[in-house]
Amino acid sequence: MKKKIMLIILIAISGASFAQSIQLGLIAGINGSTITGAPSTAYGQYVNYTGLMGYHLDLFADIPFNKHLSIRPAISLTTKGAVEHTTSMSTSTMYPVAFTYTGTNINGYFELPVNVLYHLPVATGNLFIGGGPYIAYNPDINGEVYLKPGIGGLCGYHFKKGLMVSAGYEVDLSNSSIIALVPGKNELFNISLGYSFFNNK
Repeated sequence: MKKKIMLIILIAISGASFAQSIQLGLIAGINGSTITGAPSTAYGQYVNYTGLMGYHLDLFADIPFNKHLSIRPAISLTTKGAVEHTTSMSTSTMYPVAFTYTGTNINGYFELPVNVLYHLPVATGNLFIGGGPYIAYNPDINGEVYLKPGIGGLCGYHFKKGLMVSAGYEVDLSNSSIIALVPGKNELFNISLGYSFFNNK
């Protein structure tokens, strides 16, 4: 009986010690996104993409394995897309005319990234670099659900008082369009400012 009580106490102490090392925080920033791949010529139209500005907001937990390694799962709200330039020809065979339309192709996504980070402690905080997979969820206006896997990377600096700055990159691993004949994958770069609320050292 005493051994069981001691075991429970040790587990509780270990759990409390582990919880005291987990950092929770928020990150917000701007995205520069586009849709990669060769320009599409589906349906007799020429479609080309250029960059688009957006934003992201993340809630994260940084869970350390040791002094240098941690895993950082997060819940993220982010925008992705591009400026779409579409050129099509009129149906007239005698006087064909090219029409060009420019519009914004932007969507909001909920993402669940899981990054493994390497930390290098320095005098005022720590440098970190890492990456990992994510799943992006995009509810369509027709009620259909699209789940898109992807992979990303990030690097930054985390000050001891909790403030952090970072930059990241991510790209979808599947077609960004629901139309199979229109190729392209979401790709974005971001810069961020964040703050961790607990266990800053």
